[in-house]
Amino acid sequence: MEKVVLNQERLVKLAEDNKKLFENYFVKRFAYLVNDEPYYFAIFKRGDKTKGYAVLSPESNNKSDQLVALKPLLHYSVSINNILSDGKYRANINFAVFYEVRDYLKTIVESNVLDTDDEVIYKRSLSIVQNMIDLQESLIEHYKEAVRKYDAVKEKGFITEDDIHDIKRYLPLLMRIQYKQYLDRYDNRNDFDVIYENRNKREIKQFDHFTDQKNLKQMTTNIAEKEMKEGLSRLDYGRDLHEMTDDEYDELVLTEYDKELDQQLERVKSKLRYP
Repeated sequence: MEKVVLNQERLVKLAEDNKKLFENYFVKRFAYLVNDEPYYFAIFKRGDKTKGYAVLSPESNNKSDQLVALKPLLHYSVSINNILSDGKYRANINFAVFYEVRDYLKTIVESNVLDTDDEVIYKRSLSIVQNMIDLQESLIEHYKEAVRKYDAVKEKGFITEDDIHDIKRYLPLLMRIQYKQYLDRYDNRNDFDVIYENRNKREIKQFDHFTDQKNLKQMTTNIAEKEMKEGLSRLDYGRDLHEMTDDEYDELVLTEYDKELDQQLERVKSKLRYP
């Protein structure tokens, strides 16, 4: 099947029949096919609180097929929502400070004014900041790619198991990029204390062209350490991941993520109105 044409009038009627007083309903714009019949996922809310769920079909009322459709619909819905919320937030982070810091370090390194010890610190910091910028550009491209795939799903009107598998792989990928952005910077966090202390040295002061004098200070341990540590703890599942490969990290994330989805599936079932 190439495309599912939504019977919107019938689907809206089904959703309205299942909502209660003062509730709003939201129906996902994609179906999951069971025996070639489309099934849609509906959420019922009162204010910000979710009150119930339903699996609806304008074409069939087969309850066993509706329950079959629930898991893939939930997996895709939760996964794309995570990407559209957290992925969008991360993709839109303003990296102007890091570009300024990168240019500042690059100019100093290329000026040959540093002694041997400081040169090691500045070169290492330059490499770390440049890597953060490169990773951010990669994150933005992967986020845009995921959105394009979601748009394609909405265009054809239904999801397949391949669509679910494909969209879920972006979750560990986006998390891994964020983890790498934090890791080297956190491991070498004291370097920027040295760089900040050196800022007013005669041979270095001349390279200070920051739009805001606070920009360099924001990179120091006292200001940045807490955020970096919290970021890592959100992404490492309480484990030391220094030696973990990309594939191993992705497997870890997806294993933990699927556990959370299984728990969420049981909560959804407890509030399922239809079937």
